[in-house]
Amino acid sequence: MKIPPLSLSLLVGACAAPITIASLFLRNKNKKVEKLKDKKSKLLSQYEKALILSEKNKEEILHSLLRHDVKNKIRIAQGYHKILQKFDLSEEVKKYLEKADRAVRKSTDIIEKVRTLREIRKENTVKEVEIKPLLEKTIANNRDMAGQNSIRNIAAEIAECRVRGGELLEELFSNLVENSIKHSNGNKIKLTAREKDSECIVSVEDNGKGIPDGEKEKIFERNYKKSGTSGSGLGLYLVERIAESYGGSVEVKDSELGGARFDVHLRKA
Repeated sequence: MKIPPLSLSLLVGACAAPITIASLFLRNKNKKVEKLKDKKSKLLSQYEKALILSEKNKEEILHSLLRHDVKNKIRIAQGYHKILQKFDLSEEVKKYLEKADRAVRKSTDIIEKVRTLREIRKENTVKEVEIKPLLEKTIANNRDMAGQNSIRNIAAEIAECRVRGGELLEELFSNLVENSIKHSNGNKIKLTAREKDSECIVSVEDNGKGIPDGEKEKIFERNYKKSGTSGSGLGLYLVERIAESYGGSVEVKDSELGGARFDVHLRKA
């Protein structure tokens, strides 16, 4: 039995209609799903941005507490220490008071190191810096501390050199000089600056006890310090971080003076 062409056409059309409707329905559904995914992605992005801003705000608040509130409390404690020193105290009490005073000074030092870490993250301006006046200022700022720690001489042989750097270079060299003053057990520090190829190499060295080979790599690690030594363990870590932030590097060697030598490699401007 043959099916008339018209009936066959109607039959095929009747079968195809649900498929076409289903296809259109799925296509519309997929479009709606894609729109929902896009909205979800945008909402997640906005949420993540809000979280980042929230964390930044928290960080700013915490740093503000450190920089202002805690430092103010430290100054009050230091004021009371000075008042106590005017009393007739026993030697044992004086010893404990001195330890307390050192702890307070160390707290201030840690706050300043935290500030520097934040500045490294925030600073994005690299400019031309003259090394000679910068090192001369570093020496002048540390002469009193050097005299109080039996450093008789801070020598300098500084060539005229311009490097790519920023405000934190002063912190870098000050940390290196302070490290020699406080931890070298020597009585002489020498600063030199020389040009080599595309670099300016600044060296800070001393005639102290030096640094054992097994510790030379460790000293730049965060919070690393030898047992029995004071300090935050952040000074040399900051030195390396600052140098790297300007495209430079730092290495430690044995000095011809007998102690340690830190070579800071900076790109010439």
